[in-house]
Amino acid sequence: MNGGASGNTRLVFTAGDGQAATNYSVLQNFVATVDDGDALVLSKTQGGALHQGGAVFGTTTTEFMALESVLQLLTGNSENNTKVAMFDQVENAPPADTLRRAALILAGRLPTAQELAATQTETQLKASLRGLMAGEGFHQFLIRGANDRLLTDAFNQELNLDVIEPNASFYPTLAAKFVTANQQGEREDFYGNYYRQLRYGVAQAPLELIAYVVENDRPYTEVLTADYTLANSALAQVYNADWDNLFTADDDFSIFKVVQNRGQVLHDGEFSSEFIEGVGSVIDSHGAFVEYPHAGVLNEPAFLNRYPTTDTNRNRARARWTFYHFLGVDIEKSAARTNDPEALADTNNPTMNNANCTVCHIAMDPVAGAFQNYGDEGLYRNSWGGLDALPRVYKDGDLYERGDTWFRDVRAPGFGVLAAPSDGVYSRANSLQWLAQQIVADERFAEAAIKFWWPAVMAEELIEAPEALEDANYAEQLAAFDAQNTFIQTLADDFRVGINGGAAYNLKDMLVEMLMSPWFRAQQSTAPLEQNQRVMLAGVGTGRLLTPEELEAKTSALLGYAWGESEAPWLLDNHYTQLLDRYLIYYGGMDSFGITSRARELNTLMSNVALTQAVSVACGAVVLDFNRTPAPSLFSMVDRYVTPVSHGSALAAVTGTATAASSEHMLSVGIPAGEQRLNLRFANPHWDGDLQEGTNLIITSVQIRNSSGAVVLDLAGDALSAVDGVIFTTNDQGNPTGGRFYDNAAAAYTGTILWSGGVSIPVVLPADDNYTVSVAAWRRNVPGYPVNMVVSVDALAPYSQSAGEQLLREQLVRLHQLFLGQALSTDSLEIEASYQLLVDTWQWRQANMPERAYDWETEGCDIPIPNWWQQDWTSELADTRYMQGTWISMLIYFMTDYHYLHE
Repeated sequence: MNGGASGNTRLVFTAGDGQAATNYSVLQNFVATVDDGDALVLSKTQGGALHQGGAVFGTTTTEFMALESVLQLLTGNSENNTKVAMFDQVENAPPADTLRRAALILAGRLPTAQELAATQTETQLKASLRGLMAGEGFHQFLIRGANDRLLTDAFNQELNLDVIEPNASFYPTLAAKFVTANQQGEREDFYGNYYRQLRYGVAQAPLELIAYVVENDRPYTEVLTADYTLANSALAQVYNADWDNLFTADDDFSIFKVVQNRGQVLHDGEFSSEFIEGVGSVIDSHGAFVEYPHAGVLNEPAFLNRYPTTDTNRNRARARWTFYHFLGVDIEKSAARTNDPEALADTNNPTMNNANCTVCHIAMDPVAGAFQNYGDEGLYRNSWGGLDALPRVYKDGDLYERGDTWFRDVRAPGFGVLAAPSDGVYSRANSLQWLAQQIVADERFAEAAIKFWWPAVMAEELIEAPEALEDANYAEQLAAFDAQNTFIQTLADDFRVGINGGAAYNLKDMLVEMLMSPWFRAQQSTAPLEQNQRVMLAGVGTGRLLTPEELEAKTSALLGYAWGESEAPWLLDNHYTQLLDRYLIYYGGMDSFGITSRARELNTLMSNVALTQAVSVACGAVVLDFNRTPAPSLFSMVDRYVTPVSHGSALAAVTGTATAASSEHMLSVGIPAGEQRLNLRFANPHWDGDLQEGTNLIITSVQIRNSSGAVVLDLAGDALSAVDGVIFTTNDQGNPTGGRFYDNAAAAYTGTILWSGGVSIPVVLPADDNYTVSVAAWRRNVPGYPVNMVVSVDALAPYSQSAGEQLLREQLVRLHQLFLGQALSTDSLEIEASYQLLVDTWQWRQANMPERAYDWETEGCDIPIPNWWQQDWTSELADTRYMQGTWISMLIYFMTDYHYLHE
């Protein structure tokens, strides 16, 4: 348009009545003289081809279709290459799968059985998704998502917090605490404890404010219009809040309450202080505390300090990020930057006069002016005298006049064409509150809210419009951009007035709609897709890479603990984990300071971290799940003795103490006809260093009866070693771990002794039947220490359709569901592959590893119990059937699978 920001482009229209014919001729000439001019116009209308004005009309609007028709008439080109159906033939994930993903992301947990049972339809899914939006998990999702954009957590890392600093003397309560600490020799404790908690409070306040608005179903506009803030105990003291009625001595640094900032003073005529080296600022007097004009996030000290200004920047960084976060406008991409040296050499106040500069500054600088009361670090009217926040270098110049609060050589505070009022309800003293009202009234605010939360939900940045028509996949990328933009605009329209009849600007309702959309749920196609549609769908739907925080929450939900979880007195929250405290950045996380964006695709380094986590936690998870109460959460289908060849097995506590006083142990099991193996294993051999003796297991008889009670096998204990085909396990030196037992008391051989390992006896059964195995045995040495025996009947080899094979397949189905979110049958290809790996691993461990859950010479095991290595774990770590070690390997397999690391 002539006179507008694009008045120097190739296509310029004339505003005003009676200009239709002229503008039609301009358009006609453009498409006739510019190569692919019609496609270029349509692309720019959608926001592509570097259109600085962004998207004007989506392809589904009547305006776009009318423009398209006009261009077709002008060019005679009836081909339509602008519309590509993005989600045609694409199927969403079913309700249960969607609920699982959402629960892990929003609530940091798996859905309960009750939640899954109540989520069978799309309508029920909406209700269940809404139900996830409560509790600590959802709170952390909000905090994390907000910080990913605002980056104020940087002050909890390495970024200096200058806005509320003990030596600055703008907050008398803080200054007095600092002086007292120094005078009493407690400076180190002040910084290590109190000020550390205060920094946390300042850094988290804007994030907690957003979370408070959302969790309490307040209109999302309040993130900018709130006349309050959130503070923890330390910050509330500095703000002079009603601490006694808000906090208790038991409230730690992480508890935040609604307060107002009434803790700052101005350096005016009533202020007097003396700075004493090594002590701090001793404040002798000051005026009234500032009635801080809260404007939600916009003047949170952490937000202001995170985007500081300078004498020349003049709040433009703050304006830039205000546009970006709350209006969805990236000022730096709103106009092309010239490289013309002559244009760049302009010294005649270019932000006011040079068209190459004004294209951005005409929008940005008035908003910067609304931040007029906040100095470089973010303090309110911090100039001496307390009347403004203007830098001394400007006030010493010719332009400044007493009473000014903003620069005279830039645009006045305002928003768009509106000027900020200088008196009345809104004045220069609270111009940021006025700005907040203008922003939330702007239709772009609702769209910006969706864009703000998009990466937190989808784990993808917003699609950017392609820049050049000749770019590869230009049409597909533009179509994807248009589809996303149309979805956001449609959702924003509903968000403003209330989604499905709900309250206006309710963010929970907005999040539900995002989660219900194919942008989150698209899972698979119902037919082969064309290449152009595959390009459009890249990065959309299921399969989002979990962030370090989400992955740790998933691991904790499944295993009951996080990798390397321990107390950490050196950390503010006294809680350390390997993934979040040591490997956070390596696994694609961010510290909000040096690293300010997340990795969205798995790389080699991240894969190694994932493998290290799996190797580190798998052993403890398996051993605890099989051996400790309460009931197992992972291995509910099998115990540690079920193998790929098991027909049946039982663990027996041997209590007999002599040949004549053997205890009898029975196993009832269905066994097919033919040759099988009866295996008797010493489950927990133990050496007592004090007594210098080890436990022994002595077997005195073995008998098998069929269902009619007829004896089909009857062996005396001392005859086992004479059975043809009997096998004893061997130790590291190749010697048998058992043999015939000579009973000195009886002066005869009375049984078979096992020092460790076991004995395998061949048996041939005449028919398929339910058999009862009876084993008499007794224990010797180390009184009081339990002696356990595993009795099992096994097939000769895997894949014999044993009961154990079926149980193991059912257990694999459960683990695929728990860890990977896959609903499979026992005969599916995925289960077949997993079972093959299990069998191969089990056979390898039998051939190469000791009878322990892990080999301490070549493997590691980290059990999350303090000083566990100093306790007796002989029974828990014994692995006489080699299945604990096998399941450890399988857990590593699951925890490094794509579907574990992605949801």
